[in-house]
Amino acid sequence: MKIFKNKNFLLLVIARLVINFTDSLFYIICIWYTSKTLSSPYYTSLAIFLFLMPETLLFFIGPIIDRLNPEKILLFSLSIQLVLLGILVMLFNELEINLLLAIMLLSSFMSTITYPI
Repeated sequence: MKIFKNKNFLLLVIARLVINFTDSLFYIICIWYTSKTLSSPYYTSLAIFLFLMPETLLFFIGPIIDRLNPEKILLFSLSIQLVLLGILVMLFNELEINLLLAIMLLSSFMSTITYPI
């Protein structure tokens, strides 16, 4: 197939598939954690809201992305998400809900910012 002869395109598709899978898994685990650990519908709904909020604001991000280098945006976004995941792993036993919600919001924003690219 002609599409897969372009190595850069193939790498981009594979990277996006892996990132989408890990993002989905991350949010499922975070929402499960908030619902199981806290047993509070308030925090669970707040976690879902924070997860979905960046998607509703995506139209504000488009003009900014048009002015920047797409490759740098992808690398920056992935780097930030890896740092946030590292913070969660390091603080897992001492995790507070406010930190988890903030990390969910930032990670969701970093993930959403790559979609227009």
